[in-house]
Amino acid sequence: MKKVTSVIIIFLAGILCFRFFLVPPSTYITKKEPFMVRVRLLKSSDKIDISSLSGCKVVKKGTDIILGNYGKDLSVRPEERSILINDQKLSVGGVTIIPKKKDTLLVNKTRYRGEINILNTPSGLDVINVVGLENYLKGVVPREMNRFWPMAAMQAQAIASRSFAAGKALGRTKEEYDIRADTFSQVYGGRSSERWRSTKAVVGTKDKVLVYDGEVVPAYFHSCCGGYTRDVSEAWGGRQKPLKKVRCEYCKLSPHFRWRIKIPQKEIQEKLNKKGYSIERIDDIIEGERDTSGRMKYLRIKSGNRWFEIKVDEFRSAVGSRTIKSSNFHIKKYPRFYLFSGYGWGHGVGMCQWGALGMALKRNSKEKILDKYYPGAEIKELSKVVK
Repeated sequence: MKKVTSVIIIFLAGILCFRFFLVPPSTYITKKEPFMVRVRLLKSSDKIDISSLSGCKVVKKGTDIILGNYGKDLSVRPEERSILINDQKLSVGGVTIIPKKKDTLLVNKTRYRGEINILNTPSGLDVINVVGLENYLKGVVPREMNRFWPMAAMQAQAIASRSFAAGKALGRTKEEYDIRADTFSQVYGGRSSERWRSTKAVVGTKDKVLVYDGEVVPAYFHSCCGGYTRDVSEAWGGRQKPLKKVRCEYCKLSPHFRWRIKIPQKEIQEKLNKKGYSIERIDDIIEGERDTSGRMKYLRIKSGNRWFEIKVDEFRSAVGSRTIKSSNFHIKKYPRFYLFSGYGWGHGVGMCQWGALGMALKRNSKEKILDKYYPGAEIKELSKVVK
C-alpha cells in the first residue's frame, strides 16, 4: 500500500512540475518576427568580444554588402572613421554581425538572440541588439519580475512590457535604437536571462498589447507605488487616461512599501557637488510642493545665505535612486544626519508590480490587474493595431 501511495505522489508531483515549467514547443522554433526592436546594450565601449558557435557574417550596416566571414570569435575595437574586427580594418561607420546558422551571439559573456549592430561614435562603440519583440520579452520578464510569482502577475508584466517596447519603437523609427537594456527603459538580459515560467508568460500573451484611442499605450511600470500610483502628467508632462493616478490597496507585502534611511549631511553635500551643485555646506533641507499622489516635486537646501531649489528626481539621481527609493518621502533633521522616511520604490507611473502580485494572490486575472493600473486601456493584438 505504501508503494502504491508513493508512486501516486511521485506521478502527481511530476504532472505538477510539468505544468509549472512547461513551455510550448513552438517557442523553440526560430521564425522571422514581424515586429523587431533595437535594444542598445552598450554605449561608448572601447572593446567588444563577440562569439557564435556557427561563426559570423559581417555586413555593412543598412545594406547587404558582406564585409567578411569570420570564425566563432570576434574582437571589435574602434578606430578613427573605421572599425577593427580581429585587427582587420573596415572603413565603415557601422556594421551588422549575423550568426551564420541562426545561432545566438555571445556579447561580452551575455548571450543574445537576433543580430548585433555596432556603431562607431566619437566616444566609442555603441552596441545594439536587433531582435524580434517576442524574443526580446523572453529576456525582459524574468529580469523585471520574480519568475516564481503567480502566472497572472507575470502575464500582466509581459503585456505591459510588450506595450512599452512597441510604443517606444513606433515613436523612434528615425533613431539608431528604440530602447535601452537598463532601468532607464526596462531591464533586458538577452537569452542568458530566459527562464521557463517567464517564457511561458510571454508565449501565453503573444502579440497582446494595451491600446487606448487606437494607439499602443506606453505602459510604464515600477516596483511599488506605496498606496497611490502617479499621474503621468505630474511625472513627465503629457496626459493619457490609462496613465492616471489610481489607489492601490495591494502592495503592502512589498519590503519597499515603507522605508527609512539615515544619510550623513556631508554625504548629501558631496554627492550633490558631484552633480554640479556648488554647495559649500548644508544648513537645512526643506520639503517643497507635492503632487496629488503625495510625491514631492522639489526640495530646498539652505547653504549659508543661499537657497538651492532642486527637483526631487534630480536629488534622487544625485544621492542614489536605490537610497531614496521614491519621491514620496519626508525629511527630519538631526545634528549630523538627515532621516528620510518614505513609501514605495520607483517613479510611480503605471503598474505597481508588487500590487500586481497582491492582486494575483487574491485570484485576480491578468485582465483585472491591467484594468486596475491602466484604466480605459483595452488588450488587443499588436499585429492588428500596427498594419
